[in-house]
Amino acid sequence: MRSGLRHRARVLALALAGIAWAASGPASTRVPDGAERAFDAVSADRLRHHVETLASDAFAGRGVGHEGNRRAEEYIAASLREGGVAPAGDTYFQPVGLDHPSLGGDARLRIIDRNGTAIADLTAGTEFCPLPESGDRDASARLVDAGYGITAPELQHDDYARVDARDAIVLVVEGTPDRLDYSRLPDAERAGFAGVERKRTDAERHGARGLLIVTSFVGDVHTIWPEHPSVRTATYRLASELETHPIAVAAISTRAAAPIRRALAARKVVTATLTPGIAVSGVTVDNVLGFVEGADPAKRDEMIVLGAHLDHDGLDAEGHIYHGADDNASGTAAVLADAAAFADAAAHGWRPARGVVFALWNGEEKG
Repeated sequence: MRSGLRHRARVLALALAGIAWAASGPASTRVPDGAERAFDAVSADRLRHHVETLASDAFAGRGVGHEGNRRAEEYIAASLREGGVAPAGDTYFQPVGLDHPSLGGDARLRIIDRNGTAIADLTAGTEFCPLPESGDRDASARLVDAGYGITAPELQHDDYARVDARDAIVLVVEGTPDRLDYSRLPDAERAGFAGVERKRTDAERHGARGLLIVTSFVGDVHTIWPEHPSVRTATYRLASELETHPIAVAAISTRAAAPIRRALAARKVVTATLTPGIAVSGVTVDNVLGFVEGADPAKRDEMIVLGAHLDHDGLDAEGHIYHGADDNASGTAAVLADAAAFADAAAHGWRPARGVVFALWNGEEKG
């Protein structure tokens, strides 16, 4: 591991340096000899020390929400400081607010016709379950059928074309129509085209207040929402995401949805009350950022970013530690070593043309 990781760190540093030192383009300027000597001084022992420390039991797998994650942040900041790397802001820490959603006991879906007769009255279980993509706001509104719930002008398809979804709760079917030609979509878009987030986004764009997705298999509510999740299985969302996507989202089984769909097909006026019952607790993690300032005033607005994620899976329910030496203590070690090499080169007068940000990101394992 020593020679391999050291070699990768040196190659990475030299490639980065070729860009950072270039005055007019990536290949226009050779890395100064003094700077190259600083990169050659990257120590295999130091890299090994970083990896062994971050992947040790004391850091408990660096899982989000655990003290081991906080220790990793502090260790990385201290390592940057010891390496002579300045913070990228007032401190090395860039706080990021996360929300940990959990399912309370009041999750419910009630659907009635205009006479107040119940068509469905469900609590969380095998027939109905709020989804982790849901917001925490209750919704009570008329229910409308929006097909697959997809608006895709690039594919000449719009399930909302003849649906007034504003201020309504929309009922949609999982998946996508078979007739759609996905070959016109980039691979990155194709992967999530039928996903919950895509259906939620389209519902929001059409002004919906809630989203019900008809699925052949809802799943076990305790699998979707573990009562006592471990550090490894706990789910998190950016705190800003709940503000951006506040609508209630839930799955309903094909069987439970059948009488609802029949009522809608008969053009009955149907009202739904969707209570996601989601409780949210907040946690703050930090990205850790160092900075080596560039020397060329003309390139003050240009930055090079070298990054790796600092977190890993943490502990499971049995207390087993997922140490994450390769994912991604090794990458973190390489960034720390390269940051120190850049800072050493700058201290000896070989400052890059462009500023370089050394970023150790948190929460990658949680999406």
